Amino acid sequence: MILFIAFAAIFVAVIAGAFNPPRQTSAGAPPSVNIETEGNFFTRPVVTTPTEINDRRPELLSAGYEKAAENDALELYLLKSTIGIAVYDKNSGYTWQSDYPRLSELPNPPTGVVAARIMSGVTIEYFDANASAVTSATLSFTEDSGKAKAVFKAIENGFRTEIDFTAVGIKFALEVTLSGEGLRARVPADSIEEYEVERLRRTLRYHLKSIMLFPYFGSANYEINGYALIPDGSGALIRYTDAPSATAYVKRVYGPDYGFAQAAASTPHLKDAPVAALPVYGVAHGYNQAAFLARIESGAGAAEIHSYPYLYNNIPINTTFFKLITRDTFRIEISSGEVITLLNDDPYPNDYALAYEFLRGDKANYVGMAESYRESLGLKRASVLRADVPLRLQILGLDYKRGLFGKNYRTMTTFAEALDIVKALEAEGVGNFQITYLGWNNGGYYNYGSSARKLDRRLGDLEPLTRYLRAKRYGYDFTINPLLHDRYGFGAKTVKKINLAPFSRAEEGALVGTTYYLSPGELAPYIKEKNEYFGKKHINGFHIANLADAFSYRYKNSVVYREDMIKEIAAGLKEIEDYAVGATRANDYLLPYIKNYYGAPLQASGFIYETDSVPFLSILLSGYVFLYSPEVNFVSDYRLAALRMIEYNLYPSFTVTSAPAHRLRYTNFEHLLSTEYGLWEEIIVATYATVNGALGRVYGQKIVGHYYPAPGVACVTYEDGTKIYVNYGAADYQSGDGVVKAESFLVKGGDEQ
Repeated sequence: MILFIAFAAIFVAVIAGAFNPPRQTSAGAPPSVNIETEGNFFTRPVVTTPTEINDRRPELLSAGYEKAAENDALELYLLKSTIGIAVYDKNSGYTWQSDYPRLSELPNPPTGVVAARIMSGVTIEYFDANASAVTSATLSFTEDSGKAKAVFKAIENGFRTEIDFTAVGIKFALEVTLSGEGLRARVPADSIEEYEVERLRRTLRYHLKSIMLFPYFGSANYEINGYALIPDGSGALIRYTDAPSATAYVKRVYGPDYGFAQAAASTPHLKDAPVAALPVYGVAHGYNQAAFLARIESGAGAAEIHSYPYLYNNIPINTTFFKLITRDTFRIEISSGEVITLLNDDPYPNDYALAYEFLRGDKANYVGMAESYRESLGLKRASVLRADVPLRLQILGLDYKRGLFGKNYRTMTTFAEALDIVKALEAEGVGNFQITYLGWNNGGYYNYGSSARKLDRRLGDLEPLTRYLRAKRYGYDFTINPLLHDRYGFGAKTVKKINLAPFSRAEEGALVGTTYYLSPGELAPYIKEKNEYFGKKHINGFHIANLADAFSYRYKNSVVYREDMIKEIAAGLKEIEDYAVGATRANDYLLPYIKNYYGAPLQASGFIYETDSVPFLSILLSGYVFLYSPEVNFVSDYRLAALRMIEYNLYPSFTVTSAPAHRLRYTNFEHLLSTEYGLWEEIIVATYATVNGALGRVYGQKIVGHYYPAPGVACVTYEDGTKIYVNYGAADYQSGDGVVKAESFLVKGGDEQ
């Protein structure tokens, strides 16, 4: 199902009157509302306070650390008694440590198991298989605890340790090495071993649940100028402050694995929180002094991101880390109706590998983190064919409602009407388009799931539309859904959950009600089997719905875990790389294969412990993947939305129909309350003119700088040196490049030079 999320809750004000766009670069309409610029919808003004940098290597050696490896950029130190590590960055002079070095100086310093976890480089969670119910506990490695031991071996560029948690019968190996300007940590899957433990004449068995490597690496608190970057929405910062927090950011990468987990109860009146689509986090200490980006190289499909603000769990330390999940639980219902919880038999068969890239100087910030991450993704620069940025129109063709003798179809926009809309907008000054056709196939989007792959005759002849779009070099794609089917079995290659139940998905608001997941291997065949037909119809691009759904499943006699499912999706996309692919809220493994990213978030979630929203995703993808806003039809303040698009380098997106939206009553799309083009034309033209007036100057370029010189005032720098200032406030702002009008923007450089 395509989710059209109402973003009214995102924006803090309601538009007053019609939107009157700026006619000049820095001139705007009179401010209609006063926006509170101190909230976490914005980025805080830059703080230039430095952190103290001293050579702490003598201190490490006196505390028992040994040098384990060295290269041109870094030195690695090891404390064997806790498997603690420290990394000395030769270029910045900064030392990163896996524990909190000033633990004893804290007021009421932690003791016992809490202190052990902070000081230990390795902590595990395990299931107690001897209990009547499935329970779990935590154990940290400390040599003096008598519950664990380790054997160390020097390897090239680092060390390998064989860790044995003797108290619970769990073993595995850990390899830590230096690589260029980074650190790598790896747990080979084949090194994980579980054995029986004899205790008080009983034979006990425990199962590994998760591994946390260096969970306090780079930890600090409000005593220094620092923050953690988390991949929430557009990107969020958790600055180090002395504000206590009872909650923390804990997210499963790519969202819950519903092959194991039970879907949460539906709450249609609430907006779903964004999924952690990027398996990364960052830590920065000081102003442009020292930072690192941490990412998962292997095992992201079974991992969580944890970021703990100050005083979470009563610990006065900020820390961020990955939890590597080795085994999940699932529930089954037995014949009596009782539900029991079971463990997955074996640990996941994938290796777990983490990478830490150390940054310094003007790269030691969230911009540098995005650039570092981009290098690891293997993205290609995007091709720009026109001078103007594209306007995305999602056009609904047709749908149906239930009738007495079957389906009653509602034609909302024919292909000829779609062409009329494009030409009308061209006449109003729109210079580029990305058209997404929804409900183009026989019977509409929800008609028999993925089986309908031919044009619906009710929509007329497609050729004039595609001929015109091709001649103008506009982009276009067609929404498909090859991973879901509206029936279970019946010849469809539907899959099962790990507990052998049909793998269903509730389609909120749709007449079809429930759909079922197909084998991910069906992605490429869905398209390739109709290559000839699509070629004749000049269909050369697809918006693939639900492409970001990642899960474990059973198909026939095989169990496919999430990590391998992700590889199947990537392999399928590689097979259809001749088509332009668009996806909504794409996960990181999709990014090398897509051209268009739809529904790009306009902010972070706004959790109370988040201090800033930042355009981490935009910095990551600008110049490589085209980013489009959520549909502006569902935004309450068009001016604020346009300003945010300019700051985040997002292109405007609308959902439109030729027919009035009331014709969608009782159809699958009755939640689209206002789509009629005639009602939206003025706002579409005004929004596009505003956004293109700024972003048209930097179309296809990378973002190389972002900061706030004052509350509510953003400054974004592009690779050719162009700066775009965005002023959300109610008063003009005097920048070093000129006056930025209230609730408007200023472009400096490029055509303005």
